[in-house]
Amino acid sequence: MMALLANAGTAMMWMPLLHLSIGNIVIAVVEALLVWAVLRQSLPRCFWIMLAANYTSAGLGLILRGRFNDLVAPLFGEPDIFNASARLMAFAAAAFVLTLLVEAPLTLWLTKRAGLRVWWGVAALLIANAVSYTGLAVLYSRASAQTLLVTLTPVRTGPHVPGDDAYEIWYLDAQTDRVHAVGLDGSHRRQISQTTYPDATYLAVLADEDSVLASSVKNYSTERVAALPKGSVATADEGRVPAWYGDIDARRFPGLAESVKVWVGEWAGRDTYLWDDGPPQRELLQIAHENALDNWRIAYVTVLPDTRLVFQLGPEQICVADPKKKTLALIARGRGPIVMRNATAP
Repeated sequence: MMALLANAGTAMMWMPLLHLSIGNIVIAVVEALLVWAVLRQSLPRCFWIMLAANYTSAGLGLILRGRFNDLVAPLFGEPDIFNASARLMAFAAAAFVLTLLVEAPLTLWLTKRAGLRVWWGVAALLIANAVSYTGLAVLYSRASAQTLLVTLTPVRTGPHVPGDDAYEIWYLDAQTDRVHAVGLDGSHRRQISQTTYPDATYLAVLADEDSVLASSVKNYSTERVAALPKGSVATADEGRVPAWYGDIDARRFPGLAESVKVWVGEWAGRDTYLWDDGPPQRELLQIAHENALDNWRIAYVTVLPDTRLVFQLGPEQICVADPKKKTLALIARGRGPIVMRNATAP
């Protein structure tokens, strides 16, 4: 069953295709009926005009989606967990305005043909798009997976984020492509290695070249790993590689209760689950984040003994989720995080 779900992708992955192939036709029918009811022009003419306008606005909307985060960066900054909701609302508003601008000349042309005043055309335009966009909002909302920011509250590093001197997060820094380390509370940032890894997507510390960890890394992807031999760095660990997706029990962090299980979703829209088998069995966390604007997969997960999750969210957010406090902290900008025992800890 999991294999079938993985191959099928997610509902949001299919939405743009369904929107372009079938959705625009349905929208054109609805809008044509509404425009016809107001302007009393030829229904076939209304349909073809609305169909052309919807395909034009949909195409422009896809272009807008691809460049939206860059366009609004001066206003919101880099995309992250703190501005995700505001950016999504701004994107929806921008898409709505774009549609009005595309359809307005055609609707006003129909208004002129009908011999009516301009405000009749404006009314027809607003009514038609209010109805169609309400339907689209419901469909895209149902197809989205936004349990991450519904379940957890984003918090800044500081007093809201507990530290732990025994552990630190190692990761590939987004700006320098070098291995950096940071505490679980975002403090004590330092550089681990001078070597840059511009093409690596994840980090691994290997006990030795013949270890099971080394074999796992090589089998997964030799070209995309930043592999550090244990002897080249100061660490109390024997070696560590991240978990990718699926059942990550094979890479349980030492000290985590045997009853605690985790399943990492293979797509951004597939929930990552953390639960306690008990008895009694209870869900600790269920998180995912995929919508019309953001496609943030949860990857490279480590579950700490206190059940906090350390993971990469999307392209370059290193986060710590606390299922007990229901908080989500953005610790650093980077990729491929692993949790290491601090070499200086007792």
